[in-house]
Amino acid sequence: MDGAPLWQMLTEGHHDVELCPEDMRRITLWLDANTLFYGDYFDAEAQARGATPTPRLQ
Repeated sequence: MDGAPLWQMLTEGHHDVELCPEDMRRITLWLDANTLFYGDYFDAEAQARGATPTPRLQ
């Protein structure tokens, strides 16, 4: 998972940041919900391959 380094950094402590359980739950849900994608619904497959999508107007 691409978000694992973020989660690990936050659980181990990063610059003395301490998140409450509710904030950690929100971040965990955000990571689990695949929200590391850019929100481009047209190029989801390209993002899964590691490409950066080009924004399009509808």
